[in-house]
Amino acid sequence: MRDYHTRAILIAAREAAKHLPEGAVAHFYSNLSFFYDGLNEDRSIRKQNNYRRSNGKGKPLAYRIEREALDGVLEARNLTVSAGRPNSDRSERLLDETKDAAGQATRNIGHSFGDWDI
Repeated sequence: MRDYHTRAILIAAREAAKHLPEGAVAHFYSNLSFFYDGLNEDRSIRKQNNYRRSNGKGKPLAYRIEREALDGVLEARNLTVSAGRPNSDRSERLLDETKDAAGQATRNIGHSFGDWDI
């Protein structure tokens, strides 16, 4: 699966949202425009368009299943979210460190922690 990281960010956001307090406001950082553009779109319009481009008559949105699942959690928990690129050197470093840690974990799936290649 070539695009696992693209699909994974939507799944990770959904899982994170499940642990936010109901009614919370959250901001996600990403350098993937499809992710932050999607989170900044109005969920009700996406749903009204049946998760398709161009007023519900175009092609299905990329990662429709994952987007719909994320929207479902956001809606059920009454969460308000926004997203954007890192806006400071610190947030850029934190994003890079998180991506590195996720990459290390991915490479070491199936190994006991003591055997991880870090």
